[in-house]
Amino acid sequence: MSPTTPKIRMKSTIKYLLLAGSMVAQSRLVAIDPIPVGANTCLFLDDHFIAEQAGVQQTWHQGKPRAETAIEESPWENWPIMEGNCFYDPERKIYRMYYQTTLSPTGEKGIAFRADLCYAESKDARTWVKPKLGLVDFNGSKDNNIVISYAGPPCVFIDPLATDPAGRLKLCTYFLKAQPISNNQTEHICLQSEDGIHWTYVGAIQKPGFENPDEGRFNDLFIIMWDALRQCYLGNFRTFSTHAIGEIESVDGAKKNRRRAIGITTSDQLTQGWTPVRNILKPDDLDDQRSAKLSKDPNKPEWAEMYVMPMFAYGNHYLGFVTFYDVVDSRDNNGGGDLQLAYSNDGQKWRRPPERMTAMEHTKDRPELVPTFAQHDPPLDMGNEIWVFYSENNGTHGIFPFEKSDGRIRAAVWRKDGFVSVDCADKGGLTTKPLRFKGKELRVNFNTQEGGYVRVAILDEQGQPVQGLNLAECEPLKGDDVARPVRWMRGDLASVQGKSIRLRFELAKCQLWSFRFAE
Repeated sequence: MSPTTPKIRMKSTIKYLLLAGSMVAQSRLVAIDPIPVGANTCLFLDDHFIAEQAGVQQTWHQGKPRAETAIEESPWENWPIMEGNCFYDPERKIYRMYYQTTLSPTGEKGIAFRADLCYAESKDARTWVKPKLGLVDFNGSKDNNIVISYAGPPCVFIDPLATDPAGRLKLCTYFLKAQPISNNQTEHICLQSEDGIHWTYVGAIQKPGFENPDEGRFNDLFIIMWDALRQCYLGNFRTFSTHAIGEIESVDGAKKNRRRAIGITTSDQLTQGWTPVRNILKPDDLDDQRSAKLSKDPNKPEWAEMYVMPMFAYGNHYLGFVTFYDVVDSRDNNGGGDLQLAYSNDGQKWRRPPERMTAMEHTKDRPELVPTFAQHDPPLDMGNEIWVFYSENNGTHGIFPFEKSDGRIRAAVWRKDGFVSVDCADKGGLTTKPLRFKGKELRVNFNTQEGGYVRVAILDEQGQPVQGLNLAECEPLKGDDVARPVRWMRGDLASVQGKSIRLRFELAKCQLWSFRFAE
């Protein structure tokens, strides 16, 4: 196993079929329409790509926190949270980070608290600098990295549909009080920028409706991003699911127990045209059991809520980091919260790992801090690793007064494509469902133990090995590699490009992480 591979915390066995005499009986493979995978990465999050398997089990992996923190509190900051963005800007050749800090009430009428959008940048994603922007006054000084004051969490991304360089970067947020930047209106707004520092007003974001009125109520919190798979804008707008226990609210004249949940909407325009918000995830009994462990009063109810879930396309899938908010003993959380993974193979149906676990390990120097919020963007590609920046805090919703809140931002590290592996302790294998790909090469992410290997065969529509692309002629893959090309002695993968094929993996003492096709 690679030294950068995070420690395994949870295993769950995938149901499998034991087939007499061989891994799979070729003639028994059911003919179904091929899954278009193109040249995107394919993960083994579940059995989406798997038709047959034996002698293997699925293992979910936590991210390993980097020892160095990226963001520590400055005098003008408190409770920094990664409810924002971290991405590489290829035009400026820098990594950009936008995050939020929250301060106690300032005594201003109608303003519950002050929240600021802050900015940091880095040349290598390891060492971060807070530039003195000179934009916002804090206690008589503008020597700080505040971009906008009195604003909600930032949603910043490179807009692929922008035709004007001035709109290359987009920022979606909401203002806590009126500001000149939005024509003195307090609203959910869209801004644009070329340099990522100075922002101009684009327009108000048209509020979407809800598929289920019982779950709907437009709220302050939302996330907007670009969906690279469906080529549209993807919105994560909060819903409020009904439960037996929860916050009692009046809905259409009736009192119901409601909780924060996750909804999605899409549009081909950034400020309008959003489809009705549809609930995709809501907390369940297992989540409540985790919240109950924080209780100090057995006579008062406690429950879990899903506060927000940034989501992004990853290969042929979607991944999301769910921020949990705990209501303990009928009060706002005091040290509670969690950050867990969710996934989807189509962006519509979302699932969670069968055994719930925090997405990244807790740090050892401050065990009282819990992972709370993750970046709104896909992980940073750092060669053989992927990094996700997140905040660890002493509570998801802060502890009032906010001077009692604490937090910092750092990166969690996974092996590339390293969220889930298919593990084979001795001998086993799997056969995929029919696939249709683009490319001339198959690349596999794997690592083997002593005596272990991976071999791959290409099967045709009838489940028969393609001539020259069978197991016997495949050069065994050994060692540790995140993108090793598969070689056959005589076969040419380009000969079956565009056709319906299956992959048969023969495995021995190894971990299989992912596969993809390439030119």
